[in-house]
Amino acid sequence: MNADLYGEEYVLDARLIDSGDWSESMFSTSWGTKSRRIEIEYTLNKNGEQVFQDVVVSDIAIKNNPIVGFYITQRGTAEVNYAENIRLLIEEINKL
Repeated sequence: MNADLYGEEYVLDARLIDSGDWSESMFSTSWGTKSRRIEIEYTLNKNGEQVFQDVVVSDIAIKNNPIVGFYITQRGTAEVNYAENIRLLIEEINKL
């Protein structure tokens, strides 16, 4: 997916509001499904003028394997949700 924004006049600022980081110990296991809710505020400027500002939230749950290490599970869940967050951002920009 492409936002069709080309040229140096565009600047996209991203501010992480909530990374959904899990605070369990490194020896934890996880059963069932887990989600890592990612919340990012994006501001798109063109030639210094704000043309878009929104908070994009992604929250996809994935099924966990309790044998896999805790941090690997957390990282995989984070990667899925960051990718979804960017996909949602591009959808919103394409609506402009």
